Amino acid sequence: MPPLTKVLFLEMDAGEHTLVRKWAAEGVMPNVQRLLQRGVVGPTVAPKGFFVGSIWPSLTTGVSPAKHAVHSWEQIRPGTYEFFRCMAPEQLKREPFWKPLSRAGKRLAVFDMPLSAIYPDINGIQSAEWGAHDAVYGFRTSSPALKDEILQKFGPAPSFSCDGPKTPQQYAAFRDTLVDGIQRKADLTCHYLSQGGWDFFGQVFTESHCAGHQCWHLNDKTSPFYDPAVAAVAGNPMKDVYAAIDAAVGRVLTLVGDDTIVIFLLGHGMGHAYGAYYLFPQILMRLGVAKPRAKQEVAAPTRATKRTTDSALSAVWRAMPQGIKDMLRPLRNNLRDWIDHDPNWERPGGPRHIDLPGSACFTIDNNHAVSTVRL
Repeated sequence: MPPLTKVLFLEMDAGEHTLVRKWAAEGVMPNVQRLLQRGVVGPTVAPKGFFVGSIWPSLTTGVSPAKHAVHSWEQIRPGTYEFFRCMAPEQLKREPFWKPLSRAGKRLAVFDMPLSAIYPDINGIQSAEWGAHDAVYGFRTSSPALKDEILQKFGPAPSFSCDGPKTPQQYAAFRDTLVDGIQRKADLTCHYLSQGGWDFFGQVFTESHCAGHQCWHLNDKTSPFYDPAVAAVAGNPMKDVYAAIDAAVGRVLTLVGDDTIVIFLLGHGMGHAYGAYYLFPQILMRLGVAKPRAKQEVAAPTRATKRTTDSALSAVWRAMPQGIKDMLRPLRNNLRDWIDHDPNWERPGGPRHIDLPGSACFTIDNNHAVSTVRL
């Protein structure tokens, strides 16, 4: 038997607890059902008033966004009216919990924690973004040798597009790609977990996050986007992905004993996308406390060029070697700002609709789920 792993942390990113409990009870997720029956179970509460971009930094650092300084993928630069794309690993003002554990001599394996920086001096091994929903930099590891080993044994993570909508056949292929990634991530996890002797071992399955964004409407028959014709071909991809993660969890749990503390987290959940965020700028304008930004007419070819550039940039960036990414990141960020800046107001909500210096207050982006206002 390998040495004992003391703490095993597994996370199902954006796992919706109502679906997990339902499918666990129905036998679709038997391994999670055993965890629910044997373990201490309770709700987790994210930082109130914040959403996805701040949840992982808050979890890994143990402090609120007021201290770690990341609340959204787009933030306002202090002292200015300038919004910038917030790269969480670069902006975090606090270190993650595995850094003090490493300094204390604990042996660690940290895999695929979203929005995390890589620390080459970790006492153990670390990787990030081998298959990720919130991909920032692409696949990275704490050492070149670890990266080579992972790629040789398990290959690169399956590539997929988390953009929609899709045809019925594309939804089915999307589901199959996610399931393949889950199975290969389970292979990777079991390989390193079987070495044993870890004080902390963590792995995150982010495929559930992607499935939720793209396929929620195929699971929720009350959704205005539910289409029985599409479901007849693609089935319920969310259910298939959740079942695949359950099977992966079952495989991983066979490699630890009763003395291992197992933490299984479902993250921030998932649901249909709606909220006051999309109306909030108009509310402020009608109240007379915010001034609309002057509309700039942009020709249709420019909008088409932006859409084409967006798709091409995403595909090329995912396939690009890390060293080249590092060199081209400033150019890439400028291109993303150009793509996201919408002078024709096609994207609802957001502070770009408002003349910021000419207003008494304006909205702040907070990942579209929570409306926030700056006075």
